[in-house]
Amino acid sequence: MLKKYILPTLILLFFIPSSVYAVDFSIPDVKIDAYLQEDGDVNVNERHTYTFDGKFNGITREIFPKKGAEIRDLMAKEKEKSLKVEKEEELYKIHRSGKDETIHVDIHYIIKNGMDKYNDVTEFYWPFFDDRNEADYGKMTIAIHPPQPTDDAIALGYESAFKTENVADDGTVVFSMGEVEAGENGDVRVAYDSTLFPAMSLTANREMKEEIVSEKRTMEENAIIYAKNKRKTASTAIWVLVGFTALFVVIAMNEFNRSKRKRKAAIDAVFNQRLKIPEQQMSMPATIFFTDEFHNSTIAAGLMDLVRQGYVKQTKEGYFQLISREAAEEHERILISFLFDKIGWNGEFCMDNLEEFMENKKNHMKYINEINRWKAAVTNETKQASLYDQRKTVRIAAGLLSLFPFWFIILSAKYDLFLYMTLFILLFIVYLGFSIFYKSLAVKGMRMQEEWRRLVNEFDRISDWNWKLYNEDDRMRAMIYSLGIEGAISAKMNRVLDESASSSSFYPMNWLVLTSSFDMAGEQAKDTVASQSSGSSSSVGGGVGGGGGGSGAF
Repeated sequence: MLKKYILPTLILLFFIPSSVYAVDFSIPDVKIDAYLQEDGDVNVNERHTYTFDGKFNGITREIFPKKGAEIRDLMAKEKEKSLKVEKEEELYKIHRSGKDETIHVDIHYIIKNGMDKYNDVTEFYWPFFDDRNEADYGKMTIAIHPPQPTDDAIALGYESAFKTENVADDGTVVFSMGEVEAGENGDVRVAYDSTLFPAMSLTANREMKEEIVSEKRTMEENAIIYAKNKRKTASTAIWVLVGFTALFVVIAMNEFNRSKRKRKAAIDAVFNQRLKIPEQQMSMPATIFFTDEFHNSTIAAGLMDLVRQGYVKQTKEGYFQLISREAAEEHERILISFLFDKIGWNGEFCMDNLEEFMENKKNHMKYINEINRWKAAVTNETKQASLYDQRKTVRIAAGLLSLFPFWFIILSAKYDLFLYMTLFILLFIVYLGFSIFYKSLAVKGMRMQEEWRRLVNEFDRISDWNWKLYNEDDRMRAMIYSLGIEGAISAKMNRVLDESASSSSFYPMNWLVLTSSFDMAGEQAKDTVASQSSGSSSSVGGGVGGGGGGSGAF
């Protein structure tokens, strides 16, 4: 469904001017002076210092006035030269083109209805930037000037502006925030005696000073508690981190040693027994999946295993006839349906059918999907064969222990301990992953792996006479296994195959053709699928009253 959007998107990107994406800039310094007027207006002067690397067309200033306020008469200058200002809703584009420069742009505007007057104090509570800002400020300084000098000023800042205020002798409040990263809030709040604003009307007929003082006191007390808890959390976190890491190492080493002992016992048991073809415990495709891995030739092995069991008859070299659909395993029924119904027809299948099927590239995805269904069913047989020790007690214990790192992830995030948070996330993933996915091979599974590995490694030690002692089913399973793991068929195996051909339902000399056909089909499908694969929102600002803003360039 996504394909229909790709071409229009590429066309749109082609026609968008490259300069939109090419502007490389930084804002090392911003100085904002807000002059409070007796009538409640606020005259704002901002100086923005931009450093550009490459060509640019200008800067942007986004100002979202808080509810009830209004921005008027915005103008911009560089030194004494007026700059063109283009307004798009709350975005002001200030045109000043150039290349590889550091510029200083002065912006002036008036905030109407930006202050609130109460019986005792009048406050200026304003977000000059908020979490919608997409540019970092290297140094942010905001100064609030009263209409007349006064020694009675209350000031507090929020988030980035917290504990950055300084009150001068004349009542001017300076918020020296330093570096402010993009996406941060930093509201400033300053209150003066209401007698300094005689031309303003009351916003509300009530007292406000004590409420502001109380809020500032609460914020400072909370900051002290926060700092104390942060130190306590950090000191505790290091011990928890070290302890739980060491505990997991102990658990992992214990499981490793336990598995190692079981493996040694299985190897010893197999080594001490007479070399023989392992007894059948699963179908041959499942045995190959478990003891080795999937190969394209494993499909051929699956087909020959159907022949071995009598569900399919090999009529001549490369030709097969379906005898029965009532196979015992689900994956056997899937393979029968795929080969004899979707590739072959009338209950017959041959290599020519496979070649014709793969000549049509539209069938390649069908081939992949069907083989994946078959592989999933084969895997399901191995899961039901009790080859793994689930180790439920250890896994449940690990799951419960993962709650401790999880809790410290929350604490670390709360107290901005980001390094600890990252480490606890990793530790949590380790414990939780162990709890969900860990399983060890059971003795049965280990023994099966060792038996088949030994047969492959020591095949040439089996004498011709001993081969004759094995029944036909054992010899067929050995041949199917060698076929399915893409094993090299030795001279001895060729003799066994020749001798078996007269008495079995196999035509073994055609096996190389059989495996190469499925190998070619798998690679064709894989290449086709790989080539095919390569082939607006709104938000409320985080500033007080929905206000805020930010800076940028174009």
